[in-house]
Amino acid sequence: MSSRKSGPYSDNTSMDDDPLTDDDSKKNEDRVRELERENREYESTVQDYLRQIITLQNSLKKSHGHECAELIKEKCQELLKNKKSLEEDVEHCTTDYNQVMATFAENKRDADKREAKQAETIKQLLSKIELKDREIEKLRKLIPSEGFCQPNGAFLQQNM
Repeated sequence: MSSRKSGPYSDNTSMDDDPLTDDDSKKNEDRVRELERENREYESTVQDYLRQIITLQNSLKKSHGHECAELIKEKCQELLKNKKSLEEDVEHCTTDYNQVMATFAENKRDADKREAKQAETIKQLLSKIELKDREIEKLRKLIPSEGFCQPNGAFLQQNM
């Protein structure tokens, strides 16, 4: 578990606050694949039943053959309903996954912008510190090596 450091330039969020984890992404992808596989199986079964209907209708003229054909037709209709439901589930999962990925990308862009802004602020502060260090060094050169400074800022030479 990684987390961002807290401080004056931090938004105090952790990497774990992101709405999309590797597990969630993997689960969504696995679910979509599973639904697509089930959909293909249903389509294959429907095609098998349709072939059986045609075979029965062509080869059997008896009422029993027609009853079987009707039963198979009913099963085909049921499978077609299930197929539609599976297609809706796949569409729903795909939509959810795409929304999560878009939110994740947006959050990453925001975090990158904050990081760039913080880096620029640090750069500016370091530049200011460097300027102050140079000013201090200039002032030190003006102070003689012997003597002391009074509270009013006047410098007095030490008597030897």
